[in-house]
Amino acid sequence: MLRVLQNNMPVLVQSSCRSIGLYLRTCSTAARPPRSQFLHKRPDLSTSSAATASAVDPQGFPEPQQPQKNQSQSQLQQTSPQQQQPQRYGPLDVDLKPRDQLRPLLPTWNPPPTRRPRPEELEVSTRLRFRLEDRWWAATVREVSENEVKVGYDGWPSRHDETVPRDSDRLYLHESFHEDYVAPPLPQRYQRPTATDAEGNPLPAGPRAPRPKVYDPEKERMKRALRPPLPYNPEKERLKRLLRGQYAPPVSNFEPPVQEQPGSTDEPAVVESPLHPVQQTEPGSSSATPARQFGLGQPGQARPDGAMQPVPAPPAAPAPPLVEWTEVPGGVNGTRAFRHAVSGEVRQGPPPTTSWVELLADGGNSYYWHVGRNITQWEKPQ
Repeated sequence: MLRVLQNNMPVLVQSSCRSIGLYLRTCSTAARPPRSQFLHKRPDLSTSSAATASAVDPQGFPEPQQPQKNQSQSQLQQTSPQQQQPQRYGPLDVDLKPRDQLRPLLPTWNPPPTRRPRPEELEVSTRLRFRLEDRWWAATVREVSENEVKVGYDGWPSRHDETVPRDSDRLYLHESFHEDYVAPPLPQRYQRPTATDAEGNPLPAGPRAPRPKVYDPEKERMKRALRPPLPYNPEKERLKRLLRGQYAPPVSNFEPPVQEQPGSTDEPAVVESPLHPVQQTEPGSSSATPARQFGLGQPGQARPDGAMQPVPAPPAAPAPPLVEWTEVPGGVNGTRAFRHAVSGEVRQGPPPTTSWVELLADGGNSYYWHVGRNITQWEKPQ
């Protein structure tokens, strides 16, 4: 029995492997998606050469192989001329009738249908087509010299300007020099539509309709936080207490606090209100408010007995006299003159004042003239 199995083992293994391979092949072909009809395999030189090598003539002799050089040449001949030319982006030729302002500024691959400028034709602001890297750019002459010109590209900063000889082959006249060139139209300015009546007449411009303002609670909160505080108003505080249901006595004899001027040494005024009465104390009592200490010998310092030293009042400035100028008898050098009542200055001609002036009459008597109001009187103004 074992010998029979040993003799038949290769046959069983071979048949089982064949069945397994057939099963896998059927499963793989069923799971693979169909091949697209638009996909074509690129011809390969190696496969084509192998196919030619394996080909034989009817008599049984192999055909001679063609050299690789001839095959590459035949493939280049089969390619279209469009695939051999490089792909160029942008306009090839200039447009002699552009419809926008941008078209005359675009570079072209071919030169414009004009000619090269003569050296004497190159002046400042002459429009050109300037060749750079096989493209013709719109340019303008910026500066001229005896043998050279400075060319600037239109729409580009001055750091790209170039200086070339006057007879350079990179210069061509702009297409605007061509007789068939038509300049592009100017862009229309935006016009706001105006309201018209039934007959088409324009209506007078009225106030613009208000735009609704969106309420932003966070913005309003920030505005209230940044708003400066209002001064203390007792009537407003009383109304607040009434709204809260609290007792609020009427406000009477309220005086706003006086702001202390910078540099003043006076004590700030204490405001008495019905809610906060001020306690009256005697100067000699122990509960009196201690006086502010300004140093020894200064006004406002408390003495040992507790009384305050009197603060001397500043000297009052003398009041200016009512009659500022007085006429000098006889004048000065034959001209009427006036003397100032305070400084004693003598001035010829009319006095520079708008107040009272003392004049002399023909009899030597004095009368008084108010320059501002243009009135005269015999009595001295008081």
